[in-house]
Amino acid sequence: MMTDPRPTPFRHALTGLLLAPVLAALTGCSGPAPTPPAAASVPAPARSADVTGFFGGGDIFVVYDRDSGGLPTAIRRVTTDPGTALEPFLAEQVNAHTLDCLRLTPAPSAAAAPLAGLCDARLWHSRATEGTSTLALSDARDPLIRLTDTTLSQMQQAVSGLGSLTGSPSAAPAEAATVRPPAPPLVEAARRVIPLLALGYSADRTAALGGGDSAAAFLHTYPSAPEPDRLAVTDAALRQALNRPGATGELRRVLRVLPLTPDQKTQGLNALRQLQSLDGWLSALRLGGSATDLRQARALAARSPGRHDTRVVEESAALDQALRAPDGAAALFSLSAPAHWNSQPGPPDSLSLKTAVLSAPVTLSARPTARLHSGTYDVTVRISAVSSRSYSHRTPQGETVQATARSSTETDVVFTLSPPAYRQTLTVVLPEIAAPGGSADTGGPEITLSVRSVDLKP
Repeated sequence: MMTDPRPTPFRHALTGLLLAPVLAALTGCSGPAPTPPAAASVPAPARSADVTGFFGGGDIFVVYDRDSGGLPTAIRRVTTDPGTALEPFLAEQVNAHTLDCLRLTPAPSAAAAPLAGLCDARLWHSRATEGTSTLALSDARDPLIRLTDTTLSQMQQAVSGLGSLTGSPSAAPAEAATVRPPAPPLVEAARRVIPLLALGYSADRTAALGGGDSAAAFLHTYPSAPEPDRLAVTDAALRQALNRPGATGELRRVLRVLPLTPDQKTQGLNALRQLQSLDGWLSALRLGGSATDLRQARALAARSPGRHDTRVVEESAALDQALRAPDGAAALFSLSAPAHWNSQPGPPDSLSLKTAVLSAPVTLSARPTARLHSGTYDVTVRISAVSSRSYSHRTPQGETVQATARSSTETDVVFTLSPPAYRQTLTVVLPEIAAPGGSADTGGPEITLSVRSVDLKP
């Protein structure tokens, strides 16, 4: 995901239950030794369930629940930002004995294995000394330990239904009976986390195929997902919008937001045209149509007495043209909100960290340069907030660990501007965001307001 500092919307609470039989069958940890290992390759057969590269191609940091033996049972947070990954282990309210974190680096090629490393070597060496994590412990043996046929088969059963993500066992049957030493804790944790990620991906993909907001969330979370999956998700979202009567607004949103293929976009534009309405023709024009759509809108308006006349068409077409200019939205509309938003406590997040809910009145008005006199317009405005929390932690070994955790939230709000004022004020309530905190004051959340789209109201 474009190396986004935010935690990804990873949602699959049943993962731990689904993988419990597999986790119980895997081998245990190696004995402790005080040296933190370097990044280690995960055993090659685990690639059959590897989705580490789907998150954007860079390092990902996985925060997870662990069992009494220190091994993963369920994923709590996946992020590309190291500071956000470290936050639960630097915040006061976290129980360090129930959570752990590892860093996964995607394989450079299909013939290589992903790498597993520590989220922060200094902090995890300190945690090993304190007895709160075994990930920094190594028995100095080669961490490249093959999974047995039996273990690989169990992993494949756990991720059944993932299609191309499951592969054929590569180890010979005779190898299954070979007695091998246990893997180092870091490698053992990594090869348990990878199937959890695969099951989460499968669940998110299934939800995305239902269309709606889940499709956009899936594409944001997994920007490097396999092209067939991305195509299936966009196609499902488009089909849902096309098959739902009266869902013109949803169809417009799909055409604007999702990365459709040229054929998919043509299908959507043709559906708008087939409405044979002023709204349909002008929507097609705004979303990539041609001069023919404008001519059809003019012809229809000429036959329709009332407010759907040629003045509205010309005004709407001129507005669309002005919006295409650099900084067009800022030149045509004014957005205002107070400097300080009201903040109320929100529900704890998935890691029991405190959150806040922000609210404030937001005003949208058309500037004189918009030249609006006749039409009524639905204007979609995106309101975003970004907060930062800085931490500084001194380990018993005298080393200082510093981290800045970032989180964000956003919502889209539709304002209706109508003559003569072309102005509206709405109270906006943002979804919860991480509450201010940390060792250093980083100020309040940064609020951003932007016009996303303008549509002539039917």
